Amino acid sequence: QSLLPAVLSDGVWREIALHQALPRYAELVGGLREAAVRDMRRLDIPLFLTCPASRDLWGVDGERCRNVFEDNALSALRNALAVMGGATDEERVAWLRTAFSPRAANPPRREPIRGKLTPAKAEDLLAWADGIGTEIRDRAVRNECGYPTWIGLSHDIHWGRRFLAPLSFDVLSGRAGLALALLELGDRLGRSDLTTIAHETLCGAVRDYVDYSDFNRQLGVGHAVGAGGLLSVLTREPQMREHAEKVYRTVSGCEAWLHSGGDFVSGLAGWREAVLAFGETPPSRHGRQRPYVPSALPRLARWLDPDNAVPVCPDRSAAARMRQDRARHGSWFAERWIDERHDVSGIDGVPALAVIFAELADGSAAS
Repeated sequence: QSLLPAVLSDGVWREIALHQALPRYAELVGGLREAAVRDMRRLDIPLFLTCPASRDLWGVDGERCRNVFEDNALSALRNALAVMGGATDEERVAWLRTAFSPRAANPPRREPIRGKLTPAKAEDLLAWADGIGTEIRDRAVRNECGYPTWIGLSHDIHWGRRFLAPLSFDVLSGRAGLALALLELGDRLGRSDLTTIAHETLCGAVRDYVDYSDFNRQLGVGHAVGAGGLLSVLTREPQMREHAEKVYRTVSGCEAWLHSGGDFVSGLAGWREAVLAFGETPPSRHGRQRPYVPSALPRLARWLDPDNAVPVCPDRSAAARMRQDRARHGSWFAERWIDERHDVSGIDGVPALAVIFAELADGSAAS
């Protein structure tokens, strides 16, 4: 709670949130509780430390609380790595780098080729879309519950921070958005294998949302990063109805919209649209927490102002140029530093690009 932007940006709300949150934790007593209060006021966020092989927790002034954690830090790290399933050593290292902040220097800027090109043909666009679909399918790893996931570039809208990790459940940069792209590809390309893995992905996303609903509630209930986006994708598929009902019951039971703002991205407006699509009556009240901070605005541009958002690939000429850039640089997105195998967002990553290629092939995309 202490990390939410509304709390960090306003001293009054920080005090209110602090006094509301701490009584919920009976184990936070004595010196540890006093340390939390003091550190919160002094640093805006609690800063505690622990040793790699220890289960103890240390405050910034040296106060020690024994056996606070169930496992020591090394065991927690091993458990986190286990979530990555069959990921390669290279992917594990990439994830660990972002977890501990150090990252290899950005590669030299790749200058896109600019020259007159013949617009891509329909058969080429379909072949590129089919190839991307196969790559995405083959990059999937199975988590500890057996559901497919991907190690991808996630986005925290509260902080504007990007990091590599197993994808979350959301639409913006998580598995719901990726599944939506795979469903679209499976339908346009006639590939049942993509549809099947999309359904499995959605089942895993539902399980993660329901199992961690108390934590996910902080993400809001909107259309991009909240439960509303997940519900909207589920309602597209008749065979996912049971899972849609599970998400709806979970959110309704805890009134998650009261922990959100009124916006579309993570708040009530997005949840209303999802609930109406589900055939239910949406709530009218919402909370007051702000859903994002200014550093996240560029990433959310297409959600905040969809009419003026720049498309990933507007026409067949742009598609031909991107293909030329990929032949030169090994990436469809020559201007991005992130390795393309981790650029798997269903909104603006390679899966979304594959869908656009398939749309351009049959002329349904804007030209």
